[in-house]
Amino acid sequence: MNIWILSAGTLALFTTAVHILAGQVDPIRPFLRSNLDEVPKATLLACWHMVSVMLFFFRCCT
Repeated sequence: MNIWILSAGTLALFTTAVHILAGQVDPIRPFLRSNLDEVPKATLLACWHMVSVMLFFFRCCT
């Protein structure tokens, strides 16, 4: 197995885990607790989850 492909997959998996598990604490939760309308909050949360899915998808493709 190519070491570069293995390291890229490992890094992608680590990035996905950090994004899903730890990334939501600092930028997302305070924003969701704010007094903004529900539509911007839902849009941000949907985009956040789409990025999480794409990071995982890129991990599966490497």
